[in-house]
Amino acid sequence: MDTILLEPELVERAERKVREFEARYHTTLAQLEAEGLPGNADYAMHEDYIEWHYWAHRLAQSQKALNTVPEAEPA
Repeated sequence: MDTILLEPELVERAERKVREFEARYHTTLAQLEAEGLPGNADYAMHEDYIEWHYWAHRLAQSQKALNTVPEAEPA
């Protein structure tokens, strides 16, 4: 397992970046994937799309890793 994925700072940053893209483009990545990039998408939007994918992937990996960490038993 990639232990860096469990760093709280990385999870928070990934969540923040995904929310920033959603706010900037008024959509979710899933919606954008379903509809495709608009015909008037500029270079910056293409770059953002690639970065958005990266952060969404990191967030999904982190959430999956956190969900598989066993809970500690009470002492």
